[in-house]
Amino acid sequence: MSPNELVSVIIPTYNRANLIQQSVKSVLNQTYNNFEIIIIDDGSSDNTEEVINKLNDNRIRYIKHAVNKGASAARNTGIREAKGKYIAFQDSDDHWLPDKLEKQVKRIENTPDQVGAVFGGYWIIGKGNEKRYFPEQVIKDGNIFQTLLKGNVVGMPVVMIKKICFDKIGYFNETLPALEDWELLLRISRDYEFLYINEPLVTVYETENSISMHMENTVEAWTFIFNKYYDVISKDIETLALHYYTMGKYYIKSGKYKDGKQLIFKAFKTSPKNIKYIIEVLLLLMGKKVYVNKRIWNIINSVNKVKKKKLYDCLLCNRQNFINN
Repeated sequence: MSPNELVSVIIPTYNRANLIQQSVKSVLNQTYNNFEIIIIDDGSSDNTEEVINKLNDNRIRYIKHAVNKGASAARNTGIREAKGKYIAFQDSDDHWLPDKLEKQVKRIENTPDQVGAVFGGYWIIGKGNEKRYFPEQVIKDGNIFQTLLKGNVVGMPVVMIKKICFDKIGYFNETLPALEDWELLLRISRDYEFLYINEPLVTVYETENSISMHMENTVEAWTFIFNKYYDVISKDIETLALHYYTMGKYYIKSGKYKDGKQLIFKAFKTSPKNIKYIIEVLLLLMGKKVYVNKRIWNIINSVNKVKKKKLYDCLLCNRQNFINN
């Protein structure tokens, strides 16, 4: 594919010298090559700069924050420095598939002004190299705001956004300790349509020190988003119940058992026929010792894995049929 519009690829990093090189190389090896890479070193104390310099590619720009400001601030620095028509985001520990940019530019180029972004699916590599495809549901092109209200089905490494969108909706919220990508995408999706490529474009590796693993930060950020969009969320019973349930689970994982218990009860009262909420409430009624019993949850998770495996196989089959057609 011949070069067309410039794509600015923003990579925030912090003390990931051992991972950043492979992440950058997965961008350099793209079949679409009209791009710039803006690496924002968010105050690293390791040899990240030395590793980047060894790559010796004039498409790379390296910017270092004097102090650590957080992922949102780093991405915002990259957006302000970007020269491209499109903005794409890569994380320092993820891997792009070779034709990611080519497929995304092809989909979004020459689209009307109401189209603001294009994204695709991705592989998630978890503990023990367990591999799963995300999102679990097929997303249709167009307005995905209501879908995003239920949870982030996009993710920054797989989305490419028209730079003009940021002029209208603003940048990442630097006050949030987590979920800043979801909050940004919700704002964009209220004003712009999204295009979806129903195949994996990125491989994402889950790590123990991922920001999403810090439950207290997630609780704070999810509560902010819930309060901000409560007027819309509360209009749909299932969406409202899902928020109560998810926040309840995060509260319990962060050590706030009583607060989490109350939220899960709210989820059940809001949607009393949901089998997942029924099981949760029954376990909670049996007491904390029963609820936190790992053996019980291992059994429940094993059953859920079988159900998800069947759903996953079905999705893969549908996705392949979609590609073939």
